[in-house]
Amino acid sequence: MGCFLVLPYTHWITGIFERVWPTTTASLSGIPGHTWSGDFVEYLIRATVIWVAVNFIFDRFIGLPRYRYSIPRGYENIGAGSKATPSAEPDDKQPAFITRLPVHISVSEILAIKAEQHYIRVFTSEREYMVLYRFSDAVSQLDIDLGLQVHRSWWIARSAIQSMRQSAKKFFVVLNSGEEVPVSTPYQGLLKEMAKFSGIPVKPQPQNTSTN
Repeated sequence: MGCFLVLPYTHWITGIFERVWPTTTASLSGIPGHTWSGDFVEYLIRATVIWVAVNFIFDRFIGLPRYRYSIPRGYENIGAGSKATPSAEPDDKQPAFITRLPVHISVSEILAIKAEQHYIRVFTSEREYMVLYRFSDAVSQLDIDLGLQVHRSWWIARSAIQSMRQSAKKFFVVLNSGEEVPVSTPYQGLLKEMAKFSGIPVKPQPQNTSTN
C-alpha cells in the first residue's frame, strides 16, 4: 500500500532529477549502465539522495522513525546515573481502574499489569485481579516514576524488578513474585541501560541439561 501511495511522487522527484541532472544513457526510471560504469555510479548517487531525503522527512517531519525506535514513555531519564525511586500517590489520585477492583489496594502494591483482550490482569504480591479496562488507559494513568511498559501487553513496577534474563533472541524481566515478563525488542536496550545504572543483575538463559 505504501509503495502504491508514493509511486506518483517518486516519478515526480526522479523527473525533476533527470531534468536538472541530465544523462545520456541512464536514468532513474530506466536501466542503468554496466556495473561500476559512470552511468551506474550516477544512478546510485541519485537513488541514494532520494532515499535519504525521503527517510529524513519521515523521521523528522512526519514523526515516523524508519530505522530507530522512539524513546517510550517512562524511559526518558534512564542512564542519568541514579536509580529512580517510585513515588506513592495519595488515595485521591489513585488510577481509575483501581476503583473497579473487588478490593481496595494502593497503587504502590501493584507489581505488574497485563493486557488480556478487553481486560487487564493486575498482579500484586497477594493475588491477581481481572477487571474490564483498556490496557493503554491504565498505563497512561500510572505515574512514570512508578513503573514502565516493557511489552505491548505488559507494564511492570520498577520496585518489583528482581533481575533480568536474556538469551540469544529473548529477554525477560523477573519480578519479586517470580513472574517472568517478556520484553519487546524496542525496550530491550533501554532496560539493559536501566539495569546497568541501577545495579539490577542480568542473568543468561539457563541451559537445559539432560542425563542419560
